Amino acid sequence: MGIESKIDFGIITAPRELPTLDYSVRSLRKHLPDCYLNIFAEPGRLEVEAYKMNILVNRERLGALANYNNALNWILKYGKKPYVWITEDDYVYNSLIVKRLEEAVSYDGEFGYFNLFTNYWNPAMPNPISEGWTDLQFSYYQGWGMNYLMSRESAIKLSKSETWRNYLETTKKNIDAAVTDTFYKMGLKMFYHNPSPSCTCGVISTLEHECKTDGLHFRFKI
Repeated sequence: MGIESKIDFGIITAPRELPTLDYSVRSLRKHLPDCYLNIFAEPGRLEVEAYKMNILVNRERLGALANYNNALNWILKYGKKPYVWITEDDYVYNSLIVKRLEEAVSYDGEFGYFNLFTNYWNPAMPNPISEGWTDLQFSYYQGWGMNYLMSRESAIKLSKSETWRNYLETTKKNIDAAVTDTFYKMGLKMFYHNPSPSCTCGVISTLEHECKTDGLHFRFKI
């Protein structure tokens, strides 16, 4: 059985002027053909090939952070696998994503997340950053990019954290900042990989960062 058998997959999505969900799903399935996806969608038109997926559409618009929390709680309630991977609808993946996931689930120790996206535009990122996995103790706005693989245990800790609940009450977006700051305050490790196993094809940042003119504002590092 492949790495897919160890992970409950979730993707949060919302209507975009330039839809990215189908492109992201096709990219993921190119490397993980057996993954079964849970799609947590805001109301509106959904453009995706509905194959091997469970689509849950919110009755009303929740906002990015609340929708992520919705996905987190749903997977913790109905999922059975030891790892939880909830991501957004605008990531595309390179050929090393399977190896990166295998390395992450083989880690023997407590951690907050393994981020499957390393944002080289982040000014808080070490320069240069070592090759391989690096534990980066980012706090709040230092944590750019949300593509987190968590153990089931770390996902439960996140969902029950007072810090996390405070963010849910005060903001509708900034998922990456809120998750990162929550784990930072718990003192848990947060791993980033160089080179990044994914990049984003979207033009909207939850932290309101300016996108690059070509629409691929966070490319793979060459």
